[in-house]
Amino acid sequence: MTTGPQKISATTVREQVYQQLRSLVIQGHFSQDYRFDLNQLSKDLGVSRTPLGAAIQQLKNEGLLVVKPRSGTFLNKLNEVDVREAFELRKILELGAVHLVLDKITDEDVARIESLNDEIKSLLAREDYQNQVEKIISLDKQIHDGFINASQHKLLIETYGRINTLLLVFRARRKFRIADSQRTIVEHDTIISALRGRDPTQIQAAIKLHLDGALERLLNTNTIARKGE
Repeated sequence: MTTGPQKISATTVREQVYQQLRSLVIQGHFSQDYRFDLNQLSKDLGVSRTPLGAAIQQLKNEGLLVVKPRSGTFLNKLNEVDVREAFELRKILELGAVHLVLDKITDEDVARIESLNDEIKSLLAREDYQNQVEKIISLDKQIHDGFINASQHKLLIETYGRINTLLLVFRARRKFRIADSQRTIVEHDTIISALRGRDPTQIQAAIKLHLDGALERLLNTNTIARKGE
């Protein structure tokens, strides 16, 4: 038996606006210097300023947007120092999570992580690499989220999610090279192998190598603003 239309609560509208804006920001839909016209955005989305304002505030709290008094709302444009700090915190969280993860992670969890990396390998085998970059970024995020989620530590998962989401915005804006992704899957394989061996020292070494390499690859592009820009 089907049910009729359900009244949409204000909370649901706020969540829908937030999720749509968040997705657009992460996918790089807005230019780096884009100034959000809230009146026009309200019309485009077909919602009032109230849920839109709540969504903007939530994205601001996540560090994705900045609100400048008397200037407007803009994307948060990280400089090199910001990116390095974000990676440093990400490294602290991932390395610190190793023992928590080893207490909870199952062989099935590791197999799921491996299957995600195999999906990336399949995408790299295609000839339209640049068209697959968005999917590759998503799969990479799922791999790292899968590792952290295995800890079953709520606060760790929430904190890590904020940092990883912030970095996603800037990864979406760079011109990826296939060599970068090829290096990434090799580093993922090393982490997965260490997880199967359940050796915390090897896992931490593999994670450190991967995150140091990922930071270097990100900073070797011209999409990150230098300090003071």
